[in-house]
Amino acid sequence: MRRSRGKVLCAKLNRVAVQDSDILTTLTTRCKELRHLEIVNGFSGSSILDAAPLAMNLESIVLSEAAEMSLDGANVLLQKCPNLQRAEFKNLISAGNRMAWPVKMENLRILRLESGSKKVSSVFLNLNALFEHAPNITELSIIGWLKDNLPLVAPDFGKLPHLTHLTLNPVPTAVFPRLPASLTSLSMSGCYSMDFFSHPMTQINLSSLRLENLTELRIHDGQYLPADVARTLLAHCRGDDKLRILGITRCLFINDTVIQQFLDEGVLVAEHLEELDLSDNASITDTTVEALAQHGVAALKKLNLSRTRVTGAGLKTLVTHPKANKLERLVLNGCTSMGIDAAEYIKTKGIAVEFRFPDNLKYGKRIRYG
Repeated sequence: MRRSRGKVLCAKLNRVAVQDSDILTTLTTRCKELRHLEIVNGFSGSSILDAAPLAMNLESIVLSEAAEMSLDGANVLLQKCPNLQRAEFKNLISAGNRMAWPVKMENLRILRLESGSKKVSSVFLNLNALFEHAPNITELSIIGWLKDNLPLVAPDFGKLPHLTHLTLNPVPTAVFPRLPASLTSLSMSGCYSMDFFSHPMTQINLSSLRLENLTELRIHDGQYLPADVARTLLAHCRGDDKLRILGITRCLFINDTVIQQFLDEGVLVAEHLEELDLSDNASITDTTVEALAQHGVAALKKLNLSRTRVTGAGLKTLVTHPKANKLERLVLNGCTSMGIDAAEYIKTKGIAVEFRFPDNLKYGKRIRYG
């Protein structure tokens, strides 16, 4: 602070000694032009709440996992810092009070609300009220909150007309939520309930879905995610075929037959994908790899097949295919049906390979490379 003469614009505080606990207040008081504040640890939620509003021009605040804050405190902080454009809370705790979000936060663009170790229901977030008071959010992450079992008060993300990036981990709603057409990136995980997909509101929201602007779609840990729902999501991503990154991981419905159907039906347009992640799907074999090669993966740069049943034979078909000549990286961790010789062969084609041996390594088809 002395060297900058109070002109610090960005500050990151970590491992602050007890005797220096007033440094945060000193920083926010003296540095009038402070724009970005990141706190790794060393401060209580109350001290942050006291100091942050003193930085009148503060536009961004990030609190790490070690900087615990109450949900009520986060609410107050957002009220007292009206210029905030970015706010990330990575360890929120709740006293069981449902948030009111009483003031307008029209400058807020990026918001991350992550629950701490004590998981509580997302009902306390009162997301619909938040959306009404912060309608200009473009990037939203809701992480670690338990599912709200009240379908009639499910958060309506369609109220955020400028939302481009949405992360739901796990999905905190009892039904598939309404989504805005402005989305370019959607990440969803933890779809555990059969009721989630069979509920009438899910069907209504899926039928009105418009995701023509989506360039990135990630679905993870969808134990009961039906293939038809995935088909619907992919079909609504078609538009101008903007989808470039696709991840469908640890989903029980994913197998060779489903992938082949998606390719044949045209809901999965592999030729435009730059990154594809099918990891942790134990039913994926060489059949899928060969189908991808046949349909063309001309733009594909990264492919993750970790913990699937692919073998060296299938991978050789892919990396030698003329329509896969842009492939730069293969991730094959835990692929017990292939050996190190296959990984070494792939490297000779100029492709980076990530392949770690599991303890119980088994070898698949033995073929001659070269």
